[in-house]
Amino acid sequence: MDRIFRFCRTAPVVMSLLALAITAIAGTGILRDPPGDEGALAHSWQLLMGLQIPLIALFAYLAVQRGFAENRLRLGVQVALFCSALVTLRVLGL
Repeated sequence: MDRIFRFCRTAPVVMSLLALAITAIAGTGILRDPPGDEGALAHSWQLLMGLQIPLIALFAYLAVQRGFAENRLRLGVQVALFCSALVTLRVLGL
């Protein structure tokens, strides 16, 4: 169970940073998706963001069992990075 906890503690942070990198790449125009199609960048972003939700929920559940006070900062970082990836997408108009 400790491995699952460590994975759920780290994976959403890495996934959010990858999603932010994808929005930065799309926003700068380094890579463009073909017109009329969402393309690989959009699908990758959607998968990264969608798969984070159950991981964050599982981490929150396990954090409550282990002592929430010790893990609330990490949960806050996970939620803040998730929200920043969503906001960045809206701000860049992608």
